[in-house]
Order: sequence, then C-alpha cells, then structure tokens
Amino acid sequence: MKSVPWLVLPAVLLFSAASVGEPIRSSRPAGACQVLGALEDSNDDPLFRVLANSSSCPKDVFELRDALRLGGLSMTPFLVSNHGFHNLRAQRAVRAMLFEEVTGTMGERAISSGEFFFGHFLGGPRVERLDPLQTGDDLLVEAIAWDSRKGVFNYYELTTEDGRKGWFYRGDSLDIARDLEQLYRGSVTGRSLRCSGCHRNGGPIMKELSSPHNDWWTKARPLPLHQVSVEARLQPIFSGVADAARLADSVRKGIEKLGASPRYREARRRLTLPERLRPLFCPMELSLASDSAPLTDGADTVAIPPEFFVDSRLVASASPVRISRSHYRAVLARSRSVLGDTGSEDSDHGWLSPIKDPADLAAVDALVEEGLIDDEFVTDVLAVDVTAPAYSMARCELLQSVPLQDTDQWKDRFRERLSATSSEGAKELLQNFVQTERNAQHHRDRARGLLRACSEVLVEEKNVESLFRLLQQRREEIRTSPLAQSLEDGFRTVFPHSRELDFAPQPGSLRLDDACRVVPAR
Repeated sequence: MKSVPWLVLPAVLLFSAASVGEPIRSSRPAGACQVLGALEDSNDDPLFRVLANSSSCPKDVFELRDALRLGGLSMTPFLVSNHGFHNLRAQRAVRAMLFEEVTGTMGERAISSGEFFFGHFLGGPRVERLDPLQTGDDLLVEAIAWDSRKGVFNYYELTTEDGRKGWFYRGDSLDIARDLEQLYRGSVTGRSLRCSGCHRNGGPIMKELSSPHNDWWTKARPLPLHQVSVEARLQPIFSGVADAARLADSVRKGIEKLGASPRYREARRRLTLPERLRPLFCPMELSLASDSAPLTDGADTVAIPPEFFVDSRLVASASPVRISRSHYRAVLARSRSVLGDTGSEDSDHGWLSPIKDPADLAAVDALVEEGLIDDEFVTDVLAVDVTAPAYSMARCELLQSVPLQDTDQWKDRFRERLSATSSEGAKELLQNFVQTERNAQHHRDRARGLLRACSEVLVEEKNVESLFRLLQQRREEIRTSPLAQSLEDGFRTVFPHSRELDFAPQPGSLRLDDACRVVPAR
C-alpha cells in the first residue's frame, strides 16, 4: 500500500455505520456497484449516490470522472510535486499527485465548494513521463465527501483488500474523533483508522494552506516539468489544472462547514474535557509557512513567518522577521542542506516551518464561543513555552492534568492537579493563572517584544545560524511527534535536512528566549 497523502488517509478497519469487527457489508444488491463497509442508504453524500446508482463500479480514476460527469458534476484539478517544486523528476522516479474538487448540481442537489474532493497518484518507473498509477492492488483513488444528512464528512478509497478490488467506505468525521480519544493521553496514533493519521479534526486538509503554497502549481508559478511528458489520458486533466490558492480557499470552506455543523458541534460537546481542549494544548493537524518569495528570485532578504516564533493569536497581523538572504544561503551551505534525494539545497521557499493549523485555531475559537474557556485562559496556555508555538512537549504534557469531565469546578480541579506537578510548564501555567498582571495583554506584549528583539539580533549571521539550528530542531520535533504520519516520509519530501553532523537537531535541546537568543533548554 502506498504511503498516504494529505487528502484522505483511509482506514484499515471499518469503524462507522457498521461496528468495529462487523463483517463488511455491501450497500447495493448484486449486479450494482457495491460500496463495501457501508450499509444500505447509510450515507448521503454525492460520491456514495453516484456509486450506488451505477450499474458497474468505476475501476479507476478515469471511469470515476466519467461517472461524475454523467451525474451532472464537474471537476477542478490541482497538482503538487512530491519531491519539491523543482524536482518533479527526482533521481529515483517521477512522483506527483492530482487532487480534484467536485462541484455542480446532481438532480436537485447542489454540491458546493469545499464539500467533495478526491486524489490520485502520478508516477511510474520511467523518469521521463508522468503516468497515472491506476493499476494493480495499490490505493488508486481516495475521496472525502460531505454527507448532508449526517452533517459530517465521509471517507472512501478505491483499492484492493483481501483480494477484492472495489470501493470501500472508511468512516466519517465522528469516527475519527472516537478513534483519537487517547491521542496525547497515552497514544501517539489513532487506534484503527488511517484517515485519523492526518485528518484529526475530521475535515479536509492542506498542509500548504497559506500562500505561497510551496510545491503546488500556481498560475504565477507553474510547476516546471523539466522535459517530463504527460501520459495521454492525463493530458485533458492537466489542461485544466487550477491555482493552489483556489484549493486552499475550498479547503477552508470545508473546515468551516464542518465546524458549523450542529451535529458535529454536539458530538464534540459530548467528548471528554481533555479531548475538547486538546487543540489548545497539542497540535492536531500540521500546517506549513515560509518566505513568500521563491528562494531563487534574487531578493535581498528572506522573510521568516511570525508564526514560527509565537502563536498567531498572540501577534495577529504581525509582519515577518526579515534576515539577509546571503546569511541564509551561507548557513545552508555550512549545514550541507539537501532536500531528500533531489539535489536541491532547500525547499522552493525559504524557512519552511511547521505552524499551528487553521482547523486547530477554529476548534479553540468554538470553545471560546461556547463559553467553556475565554481569551484569558487561551493566552495563559499559549504563553507556556511561548516560543515553541507549533508543538511544545512542555505545553502538551499539561493536557494530562485536565479533568475528564466538564463540571462547574473543573478549572479549580485543573489548578490543583497542576500544583501537584513538578514540571516547569505546570509552574508557568499556574503563575499565568494566579498572577493578575499576567493577563492576555501582557502575553501579547511579550510576544510582540520577542518579534522586535528578533528583528534586531538577526542582522548578524551567527544569530541566523543559531536560529536555523532551532528551525531544524522544530522540524525534527514534528518528525518524532504524533504528527509524524502527516509528513508522509518516504512518500513526500517536505523538509530539507542537514548532512553536516554538527547541525544534527536534537528534539527539546534548544529553546528561544525572550531576547531572541537560542539557548539550551531548561
């Protein structure tokens, strides 16, 4: 089975309409297209309806596209290179992916932007041509579609399982929530659903959601083919490839649609308190940010996203911190930086950094809106290990002290448990809770002070090198965290690494202080 990309991580076990361990059931009588794993009329999404109403099952992505068109729907494709922007043809093989959004009207039902996506793989043994990977027993198509009756997203794949090739229903957004019950509380992965490896908030995702959408085709910066040809059946799809910004907009709409769903909100309110608060303390999904300009454009500076330094909720609308491009390139050279097996020294856009994902931000906003927590509580938590905004082991460990139940006294109980904990993070959070001067404005002033300090000290190359070492550490911390699966190591090449052993990152060994100095961790 191929490693799985961002769109859908299908499940190994079936975990939705049928109970775990229940035999696979088909949705239609013999002779019609059978969606394995779904009960008759259990789903009400456009993909299920197209498949269930077909006399024969689409056996590959081309037959699926034909069936969708016959159903009155249209597709918009988007292209991403799995080896980096400049390396559609890497040393080993050609690897890319097409993701397609489906919209239109099917009968009396409108399928809107953000409701229906599917993805398929490109590659093959020849390094001179992009072929559709639509044969054999591997994963051929994966899809996520909005179920208007259930008010959540459903997940599907076209693959071969137990010797049977066909369409498999893999669960929905609520199944993912159940599967991740113990995440960060004794488990680093879901129990049975592969889709919960990346889609941890239950909706569509795109790691490169923010501009400039590193490694994606855009109108202003198309992916270079480098004399790689496109197989004939793919050429009509390639002719319609759209700007990644459009996909990002659709993914955001899907995230918002799920977050606004009454059924989804009610289901989340029934979760344990640590599960509800988890996106505040620990990252559920991964997003990436970088310099907005390509590294090859000849500009004098590299813009470091402010979210690399502190959480965006503490520095809303802050400007990037700029460093000398010559200093950055010198550090890349000393570290012997390389992007996988491509030969490139860095990603297309410099300082590619893990940051908090919009779905996590939205989940916390919903808790504030519901009145479970307020802005003071949010900023008090974010201020713990404040210069590690994407993933902080110290901050995430605090989740263990959150009581299971949402009672009137849960905050008092939380503080009691923190008092019984000797960790530096627990001590810091308690001080944030009890010291009145440590309010939301104080935390935001501190964060903006850090950005000002960084703008001053990063004019020196030695400080750029120190911060680059911290960047390498932040990337490695993601690789060794519960978020590791979303990096798709072995399938995609996301971050460059240093071949110089002196630059080898050690998770948790360095931190950034308030004066923007990289110092040993406490």
